[in-house]
Amino acid sequence: INACAKGGAWRRALELLGEMQRRSRAPDAFSYSRAMRACARGGEWPRALRLLDEMRSRGVPPNVISYNAAIDACAQGGDSARALGLLEEMRRRDRLTPNAISYNSAIHACAAQGEVASALRLLDEMPRRQVAPNAITYNSAIDACTKGGEWRRALGLFSEMRRRGLQPTAVSYASALDACAQG
Repeated sequence: INACAKGGAWRRALELLGEMQRRSRAPDAFSYSRAMRACARGGEWPRALRLLDEMRSRGVPPNVISYNAAIDACAQGGDSARALGLLEEMRRRDRLTPNAISYNSAIHACAAQGEVASALRLLDEMPRRQVAPNAITYNSAIDACTKGGEWRRALGLFSEMRRRGLQPTAVSYASALDACAQG
């Protein structure tokens, strides 16, 4: 299913998922997650979220990968409220612990909406939950600050990233340069 994600082949991913069901090969959380990713990458993020609902209704408990795919779909669609809701739901579930991918996707969703406070709250929360921020985390948080008009905070995060021993990427530099353009 993952190979179908590129080129708008999300329809094929859904067909394969349906074929699994028709052939009595009940899709598991991994299969649903791959189909959700295909839909999100194909611009069909609402369908990805419907797959999360479908898997629940079929008695397939979502796992960390499923939640990450759904949160990423929200980020693709700019639905930060739903992304934050899914992250919170994930925290409440037994045996499911959000990881860096979970947080990165949620911060990315906040960045898409310029929701600086929410993005920074998640960044601050990560170490308390024993999740180490990485370059992607900082890139998304810097982007949130830049989009939210807080260029000084964005540049501060760029410096903090380096102090924490994380190597800035091309995206880090581009986001920092965008922040400088605001100053």
